[in-house]
Amino acid sequence: QQQYLAEEAKKREFATIAAKKAAEQPRWFTTAEVQKNLAADELYVGICAVRASDERPRSYHAWLVGNTGNVQTIELGDAAAIDALARAFVRDMERVPALTPGEERRAEDGLKRASLAELARLVLHPILKAAGAKKRWVVSPDGPLWNIPWAALLLPSNQYAIEELTFRYAVSGNDLVAPRGPAAKG
Repeated sequence: QQQYLAEEAKKREFATIAAKKAAEQPRWFTTAEVQKNLAADELYVGICAVRASDERPRSYHAWLVGNTGNVQTIELGDAAAIDALARAFVRDMERVPALTPGEERRAEDGLKRASLAELARLVLHPILKAAGAKKRWVVSPDGPLWNIPWAALLLPSNQYAIEELTFRYAVSGNDLVAPRGPAAKG
């Protein structure tokens, strides 16, 4: 029994060593690697809430990466205010199933006034100014901004963003360069 236990322990040790050797080592990707995976009309938009110092409140910042050029950074504003608007939007959306027929237009107008217009002014519009002609965005939001359908944010013209922009989402810029697995069969 002692010999059996020793052999089992050795097997586990070998399996652990083999797993560590086989595991892909995490690494940081360069800006150039991200840029190489963006089309000419695409823009990677990474968003993060940070605190500049212990005395200052958190604020959202965006960094924009096109397929060429330098990375642009934009301060979007107070994270608490933006988070509150995002949470208000989610609360209002949870009430949608309770709407009676005919209330849809009024509810949509209420959403625009209560959260969408201000969220767009704080988050979408500053990015839009810096985006130039880039109409396809890969967005990596942070915190409650994940719960916002970016296509529903309002452009300065009061149209929905989906009418001029195309959005897709990524957890991080690594998603743009991470090796893809084999295509599914069937």
